[in-house]
Amino acid sequence: MTATRFHMTRSALTVHRWQWRISAVTSWTDEAAWVGTRRPMRTATGLDPAAYASDEFYFVEQQRVFGQAWVCVGVADEAVAGRMLVRQVGSKSVLLTRNETGDLRGFVNSCRHRGTELAEADCDIAGTIRCPYHRWGYSLDGALKATPFFNEVPRDDFDKSEFGLLPVRVDTWGVLLFACLSDDTPPLLDWLGDLPDRMAGYHLDTWSTVHQESLDIQANWKLITENFQEYYHLPWVHPELAKVSRVADHYRYQGRGMYCGQTTTPVSGDERDDWLALPEAQGLDASDLVSGRFVAIFPNVILSVLPNHVWMMRLDPLAPGITRETCTMLLPDGVRDGDGDGCRCRCHCTDAPVLGRCEQRRHRHRSAWSARPRSWWRSRGPVGATLRRAAASIPQHAC
Repeated sequence: MTATRFHMTRSALTVHRWQWRISAVTSWTDEAAWVGTRRPMRTATGLDPAAYASDEFYFVEQQRVFGQAWVCVGVADEAVAGRMLVRQVGSKSVLLTRNETGDLRGFVNSCRHRGTELAEADCDIAGTIRCPYHRWGYSLDGALKATPFFNEVPRDDFDKSEFGLLPVRVDTWGVLLFACLSDDTPPLLDWLGDLPDRMAGYHLDTWSTVHQESLDIQANWKLITENFQEYYHLPWVHPELAKVSRVADHYRYQGRGMYCGQTTTPVSGDERDDWLALPEAQGLDASDLVSGRFVAIFPNVILSVLPNHVWMMRLDPLAPGITRETCTMLLPDGVRDGDGDGCRCRCHCTDAPVLGRCEQRRHRHRSAWSARPRSWWRSRGPVGATLRRAAASIPQHAC
């Protein structure tokens, strides 16, 4: 069976022919599963539909992607002294806290005695991480400090220094907090490539949270980030926005690093332009003052950076067809907390029903239709291409 596809170019729409194929992936770790994504852009396909709906793919993805990558786990200003954060990274629960000198620390959320989960959710903490089962106690650097009643039955072969919490790599950049389960993955700054230099003028490490909320979306996490990375859908899903943020004013860019980006210049208001009343960040250059920077950092964080506010979306997969999206609004240094009241992001509320329909399509018909051609959309960099790059750059073994 054949079908017609439309390829958008700058000058015209041209018609091509392509063959539908039956999804028949035998192993997601086989090279054959990725052949279509490795072709040149104009002839390549996106991911196989089962990559959005398959339990098998989800399991491999948790190990090979979220178990190996630098995963965004929050906003940098959440990690403060006296607070312990609990985050899911791939198949593991992770603790993040700061020690007595303010250094960021990360650990596997598991007591070294019987493997008990040390904390279920974010919580305040004094100077000790305490196991709720047998009350073993650990310092904020992870060292084992207390083992109640162990002195009553002394053992010569037990050394507390060998039973500290298992460390997890953690780091920050700008407004973002990251964790990585693999010791073989390059440092965070290598992962980000030239992005910190591109965004240096915003001084994002000085911005602070003014609002945060979470919602569960009935769609695979890749559908959400792909939706953010392409603006082909704007005229139909966001018609009012498209009037002031025209497709022609979107400019894509891709540098070194595991990200893809896009700039809108000039940035404009829409029918609800209350955010324009917010004061701009200090020290922006002429370009940053009139532009919006939209960046997707692989695998799970999306940034919309404007002259006077940042909207961050963290994507945490809960199942193949369910993603928890944590949305955070941040304002630049010196702006009062109340200045952001009433200014909220609405685009993803509009996108959610469309994404849900895409997810249903993949679940119901994943074995009867092909991965779509990439050139159906003008995108900022499809997630399939980034998955391919990740596969090439991240050591391929379980964490």
